[in-house]
Amino acid sequence: MPIPNFSELLNKVLNGDSPALTQWFEYTERNIFNEEEIKQTIDGINAAEEGLQKSYALYVNALWHQYGIGRDKNYPEAIRLYEEAIKRDNTHAMNNRACMHHWGLGGPVNYPKAIKLYEEAIKLGSDCAMSNRAFMHHYGQGGPFNYPEAIRLYEEAIKLGNSSAMYNRAFMYEEGQGVLDGNRNYPQAISLYKEAIKLGHAGAMNKKAYMYHYGLGRERNYPKAIRFYEAAIERGNTRAMVNRAFMHRYGQGDAVNYPAAIALYEMAIKQDNAAAMVCRAYMYQYGQGGNVDYPAAIALFERASKLGNGEAMRALDQLRRLSQMELAEKNEPPVPGPIEFIETNEQQVPAQTEENVQPCTLANISMLVLSGFVTAVGIAAVAIAFTALNAATCGIAGVAVASVGVALTLSGIGLFATGIYINTATNNAPSLDVVDTMAAIP
Repeated sequence: MPIPNFSELLNKVLNGDSPALTQWFEYTERNIFNEEEIKQTIDGINAAEEGLQKSYALYVNALWHQYGIGRDKNYPEAIRLYEEAIKRDNTHAMNNRACMHHWGLGGPVNYPKAIKLYEEAIKLGSDCAMSNRAFMHHYGQGGPFNYPEAIRLYEEAIKLGNSSAMYNRAFMYEEGQGVLDGNRNYPQAISLYKEAIKLGHAGAMNKKAYMYHYGLGRERNYPKAIRFYEAAIERGNTRAMVNRAFMHRYGQGDAVNYPAAIALYEMAIKQDNAAAMVCRAYMYQYGQGGNVDYPAAIALFERASKLGNGEAMRALDQLRRLSQMELAEKNEPPVPGPIEFIETNEQQVPAQTEENVQPCTLANISMLVLSGFVTAVGIAAVAIAFTALNAATCGIAGVAVASVGVALTLSGIGLFATGIYINTATNNAPSLDVVDTMAAIP
């Protein structure tokens, strides 16, 4: 489908119009330009006059080399063009080149160079650079965690209408970050997510859906969760694809629908979403929506592992061992509970939920403590008995004490064994529910 009023949009972009540039960046991320629009853009770049237009022509050309629009991705050429635009004080080019240093695109991660360029752009009033520099303070990248400075910069960017800053500041409210008591402030988070949604921020749509999905700061509401997930999916948000697929897969808000879940996971996989790879791999592993297919599961776990996904690495090791067991015994291995990924926020921090940690019961602990005490008394009695036996005047007493000591020792050992048995019986390996909080370039 053609982009509405494309010629007008391109003209605004080449003349540095901020809302048009934001929209252009979104279209670039989604790669929705048709052949005619690509040709028209290249013609516009080539015809750009010196001055402001030339600066933004360099920026647009660099952006398309970075994302592979109308050509293959070419980071070296993108870098060259960004640096030409930076010489013309183009803050969008400064921000994007800083992002490449920040996330290791076209070279190694280099926080000092990223910080230098972000701060140069901030001096020239770049709200994007403010938001990205705040993100570094927020997550301790290139320096210590600094919530006050992150908040200050996010709020400066919010005043300039930056939707990513709204999203990240909302997340801080949601998680209680940057406040002494650590209390979550759902109303403030919801308010900022709403502001970001008005500006078309797909991540905020996903977050609002997630809050409806799990009843965070409001009652659980599956229909509204679905509505916001699907709005985010229309804008290409892979987190929303994973979360909506999860609802299809487990019948949340409607009947279980494996084909719909698979379609969304595979859509996200095409965009290299590691969480989608892991979830789809588990469907292959457990035969959800089709036959069990270990090779397909392993292939997806391997892809996700190469993207640095820790859960995929653990699952891959487990699945390989299970597959070997099956081949050796010619029998299907026991199936543990699946590990789920639900993308929620800005950092990748897998964590086991508290409800899946199965501690020893109080009765088991008491049994083990009692067994230890009784065994200790028994051993002490035996020691006294041997001392008594060595005394000529106490032989009979020594035999009596030894008998009591042996009985106590055997009782203690029996109690210890009972405690171990009970403890083991109540602590089967728990299934894990991992919350994947994948990072995204702001």
